[in-house]
Amino acid sequence: MKAVRLVLIALISISMIAAGIFTVVQSISSPADSSSVTEDFSSDNISDSTNAADLPLVTESEDMQTGAPVADGSQSDDEDTETPIKIVLGDVDLSNTAALSSEAVTWGPGVNFNDDNQPAACVSLQDKYGKLGAVFLHDDQRIYLTFDLGYESGYTNDILDVLKENDVKATFFVTGSYAKNQDEIIKRIISEGHTVGNHSNTHPDMTQLSADEAAKEITAVHDIVKEKYGYETYLFRFPAGTFSEKTLAIAAENGHHSVFWSFAYNDWDNANQPDVTKALQKTTDRLHPGAVYLLHPMETNSKILDGLIKAAKEQGYEIGVM
Repeated sequence: MKAVRLVLIALISISMIAAGIFTVVQSISSPADSSSVTEDFSSDNISDSTNAADLPLVTESEDMQTGAPVADGSQSDDEDTETPIKIVLGDVDLSNTAALSSEAVTWGPGVNFNDDNQPAACVSLQDKYGKLGAVFLHDDQRIYLTFDLGYESGYTNDILDVLKENDVKATFFVTGSYAKNQDEIIKRIISEGHTVGNHSNTHPDMTQLSADEAAKEITAVHDIVKEKYGYETYLFRFPAGTFSEKTLAIAAENGHHSVFWSFAYNDWDNANQPDVTKALQKTTDRLHPGAVYLLHPMETNSKILDGLIKAAKEQGYEIGVM
């Protein structure tokens, strides 16, 4: 009996060892499906609904897994890595910045117009400088309302009221001092779905600054707005419209497209406002596809804005926002 028990125990032990070996062999020959892992690293992970505003500027380096461009400042395992500044409006070519000119260009739409009522200079300069992120006018059937906020004249809330009544969005370019001191207005601009743009920290001639100084004029406002309001600027307007190829590149390198204009008029002097009737006539006469209006939140504009919006819509234009 004792011998039989020993034989049975030996047989059971051999069976258990064999079962264990079979399980190990089976797991090695049938690895787990890894498609969910590779999918996370796939460039297809960016869906068709991804907003371009969520994509940062990119370099020529490529991701080894997908061949997709790797963004400057993209997140790594380092918790201190900065989130990249957002950018919209398409690709920017920064492949040969050393060859760019420092010559100052003072922008103005001029007095010559094409068959679409667009300033001929805008069409020409959009073609010339668009690759560096400059926007003089858009290639669509919308018009775009932009306002420069260097100081508060007392009419910005009136402008916002008109925009809200017409269900229209606009872009407001702010200086550093305005961003610091006009909390309620900027919070309202953001909460009502408008775009906050960057109009430099101290409103200098950007072409007279060193590259570092020019960059700080842009990043200072971006950082103020981000810290105070949790919002990141991605559009820059050059003070007085004075720029160079190099300063366009500096703006782009710091995450901003440079937005100029295809319409402006003498509306900025709070003590010498233009006649309301003449101002409305002038602004509506110059309507054109892709127009970028540069306006200031002054008394006259607060009175004509409703009429301008209604005239644009009557002529078949939508009001776009950048």
